[in-house]
Amino acid sequence: MDLQYVKVYAVDSKGRKVPTAAEEIAFELSGPARLIAVDNGNHSSDSLFGGNKTVLHKGFAMAILRSEKIAGTVKLKVTAAELKQLEETLIVK
Repeated sequence: MDLQYVKVYAVDSKGRKVPTAAEEIAFELSGPARLIAVDNGNHSSDSLFGGNKTVLHKGFAMAILRSEKIAGTVKLKVTAAELKQLEETLIVK
């Protein structure tokens, strides 16, 4: 039941971080884990940490995942209207 902090950065075609990116992103999760919270590091925001969506702040967002009590493969998909989709696979032991 460990926590995994997944950091997401907007990057350009050369892999450089884009601090001006401010798109809304959504996290989709499947497998033996739950999405506990989302955040973007904006201390002046009053948005809640719940749900599966947040807005990039200075090109950054983070999802906090909690593994279940069983082993398996977790698939995380991150989508945004103006950005390329990201998919990651995590292993729960």
